[in-house]
Amino acid sequence: MKNILQQFMYRYYTKYIRILSLILVLQLCLLAQWSNDPAENLNINPWGNGEKVCSGGLGGAYVVWSTPGQTSVGLWVQAVDRFGYNRWPG
Repeated sequence: MKNILQQFMYRYYTKYIRILSLILVLQLCLLAQWSNDPAENLNINPWGNGEKVCSGGLGGAYVVWSTPGQTSVGLWVQAVDRFGYNRWPG
């Protein structure tokens, strides 16, 4: 009887630990970069000015801004997914 109980407890706890581990891993993967505070902006462009944003579909967006240069003005664009992560490196 004791052996059967030990096997049951082992199976129960193994399944419980696996489910708990899966929940914790998924929770870490699902964290977005967007703030819960609507007054706090997501910093995409630390040095430029004149940011313009347009919808990118599926909850994402494109952000365009300019940077003043010595001889010309630089135009930059960044795609942001619906979770607030940059889709293009740079």
